[in-house]
Amino acid sequence: MAKKRKIKVTLRKLGKERALGLCHQSENLIELDERQTSYMFGRVAVHEALHAVAPLWSEHRVEKASTIIWDVIWGLNFRRVYEKNIKMKK
Repeated sequence: MAKKRKIKVTLRKLGKERALGLCHQSENLIELDERQTSYMFGRVAVHEALHAVAPLWSEHRVEKASTIIWDVIWGLNFRRVYEKNIKMKK
């Protein structure tokens, strides 16, 4: 069994990077642009998580797998929810 790694996720605006998400494999860090729609936020999160756990996969393979996985999760009605009294970690 593979060793379990803790992947840290941070939210910030990624306008300068011209990206919706970034994966820093050496730091076990995923950065997500906080301004995305619920659907794109989830899709990008799965995409970047796959980069973190499968660093040897091609971009095409990651994109194909993340789209399939997120469409299953979205089809189960998982959504990003915002609540006024709960602050999101940045």
